[in-house]
Amino acid sequence: MIASGARVVLRDRLVSDAESHVRWQTAGEWRDFDAPWEQGPPVRNEQQRDDLRRRFLHACAQSLPEPRRTAIIALPDGQPLGWVNRYD
Repeated sequence: MIASGARVVLRDRLVSDAESHVRWQTAGEWRDFDAPWEQGPPVRNEQQRDDLRRRFLHACAQSLPEPRRTAIIALPDGQPLGWVNRYD
């Protein structure tokens, strides 16, 4: 756990977050506003979704960087709601 509050927690990624990660990366209007000049082409087929899932699971097997660059926003029971990142 990175941080916690009464309504949400920030935590590290889990293997069980893979499907949520794929959904977050492939849908939502956030893609129109979060550095749209850096967005690649939209994910349109299952092969591309499988690639996102594989990369996420590979990242889960790696050591977590210090300091953290990303965190999962979750309910206190662990259900993922979204993610947050930080960078230079």
